Amino acid sequence: MVAPRWASRMTKTVVSFPSRRQVEQAIRHLDGKQLNDLYLNTSDTLTYLGVCGGAGRYMVTLTEHHERFAQLLNTQDSSNAQEEQIMCGGQLTRFPRRHLVDLQTAVTAAMHYLDTGRAAPTLSWEWHT
Repeated sequence: MVAPRWASRMTKTVVSFPSRRQVEQAIRHLDGKQLNDLYLNTSDTLTYLGVCGGAGRYMVTLTEHHERFAQLLNTQDSSNAQEEQIMCGGQLTRFPRRHLVDLQTAVTAAMHYLDTGRAAPTLSWEWHT
């Protein structure tokens, strides 16, 4: 697990083989400001799950070998309306509302990925190649 902190310069906390509790706490600590990214990496550096945002609005992306990627969908709001004040990668980013999920959905996606290395089949994903 890698959790960057974006302040005057970027620093990061790395936890090898994180527990479910550590991952959930890290997601809960995302504040959409200095703490706005979390990555669950695999042994393949091109395969990971990333969570960005904070304060109740999270964008969850899954990348498989950089061959295809998926974004978790908000089944409660399928709008393409853009939200502009989402911090991701240390910078303000625009995302459609359909890609912004609540805390529990982000945690569910991360827990399943931590356990299996795969997208949670009980959640809705938008896949791209």
